[in-house]
Amino acid sequence: MNNISRRRLPPYAKEIIAARKRGNLQAWWGSSPNGKSPTLIVCAGELAWRTARDWASHRLITLLPPGDEADSYDWRCLAGADPVLLWRCGSVDGEVLEKLLKAVMRDGTDRILDLLTGTRYVAEVTRAA
Repeated sequence: MNNISRRRLPPYAKEIIAARKRGNLQAWWGSSPNGKSPTLIVCAGELAWRTARDWASHRLITLLPPGDEADSYDWRCLAGADPVLLWRCGSVDGEVLEKLLKAVMRDGTDRILDLLTGTRYVAEVTRAA
């Protein structure tokens, strides 16, 4: 599903968008000292909802709800805050993880850091000849 008008925002995306629009992000965990560069987190796994609920008051966080398709969400709320941090919350199927990474990068994120493995994912850049 590539039609962006049919995709919905992931949970807590409205909070991320509002915080970034306000511009001063110093109140949020992991943001730069000058409050201009946010640290954004995307959770995945069977415990993603619990983690996101526990952290949403002090971290800019969203999640892929267990059982949902990553492609059904509009992840542009994460774009431009590279690297986005991937937090695995319990068991995460490899195929689900791959689809999540592709969907987040499709919507404008260039780099994702997996906090469990330390793996850095980088979007492929296509240049016109």
